[in-house]
Order: sequence, then C-alpha cells, then structure tokens
Amino acid sequence: MGQIDEPTQQSATDQVVFNPEIVKPLPKAPPRLQTDTKRKTAVLTDTPEKDELAEEQVKKEARKDEAIRNKGKKNNNNKEKVKARKKENLKKEINEECYKKARVIVLMRVQNITA
Repeated sequence: MGQIDEPTQQSATDQVVFNPEIVKPLPKAPPRLQTDTKRKTAVLTDTPEKDELAEEQVKKEARKDEAIRNKGKKNNNNKEKVKARKKENLKKEINEECYKKARVIVLMRVQNITA
C-alpha cells in the first residue's frame, strides 16, 4: 500500500524561512534636498550677459573689500536700533499704563454716579 507523506516538523520549519525584512523592513529613502539653482544657461559672449557678469563681479569684489576694511571695526548700527526699539517699547508701556489708570478712574466715577 502507498504511504502518505505526513508533514514533519523539519519540513514545516524549512518552509518558513527567516528573513530580516520581516522584522525590520528596508529603510525608506529620505526626500531629496532641493539645492539652490545657480543660473540658467546663457550665451556668455553676448554683450548684455557680459555686462551683467562684469557688474556681479564688481559688486562681489566691493563686498569683499568692504568686509576687509570693516573687519576690526565694531558695528554700532545694531546698538542704535536696539536703543530706539527700547525707547519705543518704553513709550508704549507708559501709554498703556496711563490708559489703564484713566480707565480705572472713569470706571470709579461711573460707579460713584450710579451709586
């Protein structure tokens, strides 16, 4: 008589293959970084483009020269701006306090009139 193949424990474990992807799937790729676009293609021998490039170079050199000249100097512009902002804030606070005091006085008068 024919024998019937019964699955043994070995054949059952052979069918299930351990794969690390089951436990931890493949990592997803992060989104691509968008880099700044530098400049479009142009015919650089044309006069307008040459003039623009020359202007850019002059401006760049001027910025470099100014940075070198001002390297050891302090920038007082920020300090002046901060002082001006502090004065404005102080004025606003004083105005708010005066407004609050005036409001309290008016409310007290209204209460005295109604009482």
